[in-house]
Amino acid sequence: MKYCLLLILFSITTQLNAQTADSLVISGILKGQGNEKIGLSFPDENGKQQYYSATAENDRFSFKVKKQLQPVVARFSSSRSQQSRSVDGKPSGNPAPTLEFFVSDAAIIIDGSVEELFAAMVKGGKENDEFLSYRKTVAKWEIRKWEILNSFYKPEIANDSSLRNKLMAEGIKNSKQQTEAQKQFIKEHPSAFGSLFLLSRMENLYTAADYETAFNNLGEEYKQTAMAKRIAKRIEFLSPTAIGKPAVQFIKKDKDGKEIDLANYKGKVVLLDFWGSWCGPCRASHPHLKELYAKYMSKGFEIIAIAQETAKTAEEQREKWLTAIEKDGIDWVHVLNNEDKATQDLVKEYRVTAFPTKIMLDKDGKILLRITASATDDIDVMLEKIFGK
Repeated sequence: MKYCLLLILFSITTQLNAQTADSLVISGILKGQGNEKIGLSFPDENGKQQYYSATAENDRFSFKVKKQLQPVVARFSSSRSQQSRSVDGKPSGNPAPTLEFFVSDAAIIIDGSVEELFAAMVKGGKENDEFLSYRKTVAKWEIRKWEILNSFYKPEIANDSSLRNKLMAEGIKNSKQQTEAQKQFIKEHPSAFGSLFLLSRMENLYTAADYETAFNNLGEEYKQTAMAKRIAKRIEFLSPTAIGKPAVQFIKKDKDGKEIDLANYKGKVVLLDFWGSWCGPCRASHPHLKELYAKYMSKGFEIIAIAQETAKTAEEQREKWLTAIEKDGIDWVHVLNNEDKATQDLVKEYRVTAFPTKIMLDKDGKILLRITASATDDIDVMLEKIFGK
């Protein structure tokens, strides 16, 4: 109680002394900071990166920064936090997350510890105050995620596969819970700047259609910010592959030299799987795709895997592609986009910018679903809807 009172008194005094008409004060207490340096950076309304630094006094700190016409995302870092990235006194090799918050036109108070800087509480200004409930909800998952990541560098865990698998399962569960909390916050607070902030980093956690819907449901207050404009531009870029649009037609040769004409697959539900032998998440999705293929193939489900290889020569590209197919045991239809790419580049025409990207087509060859690099169950749900369980 005494510590909180000190924080409030210190912050109020600092703000009264330093705040001016065109500036605001960011202050607080960071337990464990001592008298070390801290830093702050954010892009101003013109997109120019601004940097600030200060030296704390007995854990207390204060910055005076220019007020912003529109809220911007600030990154707060500590030299002590940099030093604390260790396991048993040795560098963990895993960078600690930084604290992010919103700067607009009101004073800000930060309360946290240097050991868990990323989970500090931030108050001040409408944008931060609206986001506080989300911070409180996810703090435990953020902290635990950091603990799990660090634990993999401990010898007793690094050398024990069962412990690693257990921790990985816990990490996946935590991530899913946090994703659900993010989506819930966005749904319940459509007018909050924090919702726009979260959504800007969640494209791969929604289907393309659901992402567009979530963005359209946001309030208008922040739609003119640079962040909102980037999302709108991305949605527009993907519009040729929106739900209901006809799939881009193609004729490519498979791994055995047989012509694959997408037009011949009308009457089937087709999943176009954009992947590569080099892509870990792509290949991690193969075991589950094999389950889906075995379950629904006889009902009219087909997978056409479209690989994009990164090796320098055509021979190396083909070798890596075929080796991955054999190693992963994926026996559906395969084409290599690198081959005859000058005639038709499917990665470009389907607007694929990240891997894996999966696009599902209905029996008429129209797009049903698009999703990128996600661990969600949207494909399962769609197949169950079409074919039944």
